[in-house]
Formats: sequence, structure tokens, C-alpha cells
Amino acid sequence: MAMRVDGFSVFLATIVSTIASAIAAEVSMTGRGLVEKKIPYPVEKHVPYKVEKYIQVPVPHPIPVKVPVVKTIFHKVKSHGWH
Repeated sequence: MAMRVDGFSVFLATIVSTIASAIAAEVSMTGRGLVEKKIPYPVEKHVPYKVEKYIQVPVPHPIPVKVPVVKTIFHKVKSHGWH
């Protein structure tokens, strides 16, 4: 049982850090000014729609970006019965 929970938290942590680094790469590619202007178009090209919806936050506060995305992934994982 403990191992399953462990594996699952590692799985989630991997997803979170992947998303975080993807967003960081996007931010450094498009530049800070673009992020503060709610990222008009480059995001749609490089980032899935669900992520794009939550990127409308200033760069210094990236946590609100990650949380909704992880919740969505977690919900998907749960509904598909991934143990």
C-alpha cells in the first residue's frame, strides 16, 4: 500500500515539475512583457488549451498556474482508475 502511494506522489511530482519547466521555457521564449499582457497568441501554438487558460498571471506568481492544471490531471487519472 505504502509503495503505491509513494509511486503515485512521485508520478504527480513528475507531472508538476514537467508543467513548471514547460511554462518556464515558454516564459523565457516569449519574454516577460508578453506574459504580463496575458499572452495573446504564442501560447496557443506551444501550450495545450487547458494550460493556456491558467497562464494569465504575472511571472513572479506561478503557483496559481500549476494548481488547476494538476487538479485536472489528477481528476483524469482518478477517473481512469490509475492506481
